[in-house]
Amino acid sequence: LGKTYYISKNNYSTAADAEAMCTTLCAHLAEIDDKSEGDRVIAMMARLDTFGLLIGGKDNIKEGHWVYDRTGKSVKYFDWCTGEPNNYDDEDCMGYEKHRSCMLDFPCLY
Repeated sequence: LGKTYYISKNNYSTAADAEAMCTTLCAHLAEIDDKSEGDRVIAMMARLDTFGLLIGGKDNIKEGHWVYDRTGKSVKYFDWCTGEPNNYDDEDCMGYEKHRSCMLDFPCLY
């Protein structure tokens, strides 16, 4: 099965708000399965005026154990930026940073 990606230009104050917006489109936050898929999402993000992009992984239940919030499945693919994840200020959500084109942990409330 193929996947379709939508990237919202809107800013959301919480990961839950972002997921709720996705739900209105019969969609969900991205779940990245492999490097090829991650590269496609990074290429899309590169065209936007944004710091980064939130994806569906969280480690809020057990620190360091990343799961996709929607499915509960363990995250299998990681492309962390150097020094990440660092859990600075209790960062339990996962996303991509545009300028380094890699993953980092984000606060779920921002």
